[in-house]
Amino acid sequence: MQCDILEIRGYGGKKVITFLFNDQDANDLARAVCPALTPDKVRMAGQGAGAKGAPLPPVEPPLNMLFGISCENVTKVTIIRQKDSWLHLHTPQGFIYLLFFQLNPKAGDRFETLVAASRKFHPLGDAGVYYQPQLTVTANGKPLQNDAPGADVNGGGSIGTILFKEQDAYDAARAVCPTAPIESIIPPEPPAQGQGR
Repeated sequence: MQCDILEIRGYGGKKVITFLFNDQDANDLARAVCPALTPDKVRMAGQGAGAKGAPLPPVEPPLNMLFGISCENVTKVTIIRQKDSWLHLHTPQGFIYLLFFQLNPKAGDRFETLVAASRKFHPLGDAGVYYQPQLTVTANGKPLQNDAPGADVNGGGSIGTILFKEQDAYDAARAVCPTAPIESIIPPEPPAQGQGR
């Protein structure tokens, strides 16, 4: 079995884990091991097409794991710029944009219930656990854009998504609710080394 990190091998229960550095290798390996992946295993393997196999089938979440947002349930939008290293991501500009939709109290309570029910926890032995969100947020009937779908930044009565481009964050905010107030939090850049404040 291919493993890009040779000194780490994960085995647990009835699972064998390997670490690969790109989606294509993961999809190819998943297809080679099990050509007829079930939707649950597709979610684990990632989405796309293996080089030697047919495209993986689209994964539709259960209907009760969809949550729609609009002006009816969003009270405020916050956009926060963070260095991409915060999530161990690398973007061309060095930043990611966290987009948060604050929900009204009734929608926030309903959303928190769905978030808790949607998280699937998987033990990793001594490494602790990781969880995989199984909840799709929609805006105007389409999935809300998220450039880092493996990250779950939902909670506290708000919906979070991660975008790599600032304009995409503003476009997504306006697509959900053109009239919601937007707060932008852009931390100042630290001074370059050797230049004091």
